[in-house]
Amino acid sequence: MNPHSLNPHKSVSSYSPSSSALVPDRASQQRIEDTYAKMRGEVKSVAHAYKMAFGEDYLKNQEREIEEFRREQHL
Repeated sequence: MNPHSLNPHKSVSSYSPSSSALVPDRASQQRIEDTYAKMRGEVKSVAHAYKMAFGEDYLKNQEREIEEFRREQHL
């Protein structure tokens, strides 16, 4: 019998995953690493990251707001 199944702090469930189930297998780990490497390679700057995440319009709106703010400050 698994001694961990007697732990009263665990939620009551018929399924009790082992801790090794939380570690991805080699193929999954490689996919994760490849994805992060690709993301790091594609993101050229913070502005580029915002463009990727929110789209071109978001970045243009931010630039417009910054310009308006600068104009107001230099009255």
